[in-house]
Amino acid sequence: MKRQNRGFSLIELLVVIVIIAMLVGILLPAIGRARASAHQARGLANLRQWVLAFTMYADDYRGRFPTEGQTGGSVAIQAANAWFNILPPYANEEPLRRHPEVYGRYPRPGDRNMFMCPALRMTDLQASPGNNDPVFAYAYNLWIQPDGEQPLRWQDIENVASRFAVIGERGPTEDNPAMTRAIMDGNDLAFRHQRGRYTLIGFADGHAAPHNTETLDTVIWDPNH
Repeated sequence: MKRQNRGFSLIELLVVIVIIAMLVGILLPAIGRARASAHQARGLANLRQWVLAFTMYADDYRGRFPTEGQTGGSVAIQAANAWFNILPPYANEEPLRRHPEVYGRYPRPGDRNMFMCPALRMTDLQASPGNNDPVFAYAYNLWIQPDGEQPLRWQDIENVASRFAVIGERGPTEDNPAMTRAIMDGNDLAFRHQRGRYTLIGFADGHAAPHNTETLDTVIWDPNH
């Protein structure tokens, strides 16, 4: 006698759907945490590239640091000695001024290079940048060249190099909604990691580390204070 094939019953289908929903509920947070950890790891790697390039430049130029490449609210993209042009070649990356001819445009969220924080999204910006404006996910410590003076030298920060911030993750502000400025201080930090509790900072001795609001008081931005 032939055995009849039968499909799943409604109860069996519901059980399968519930099991799948439970598995998705378990896996999605784990995937989110893994993605966030990967973003932080890549962000720290980017900052290490920047600060290692910074130390190599200082070695090559008798302790002199790169210029900030900005006057007021305007970024001098073509400035040869600006940090965003002079440091990238030390890390085998194109200077910012060459990005349009090499990549077709200036850095934007989602790019995979040392200019862009992997955790930053276009929706995080408070305004759209212009076509000729790079987005600075990382920005240079403005106290390295305060008020248009000559940049600091290594001997100015030698005793505090392990705590002296060279570059940090910046976020949008009311006066810089599209993140198109190349400099910052501790007031412009973005907390994009570990559920918005940590920011990443690169230091003059070549290391980079995550910091929360409780540890930021150990970071030196202005070496004179």
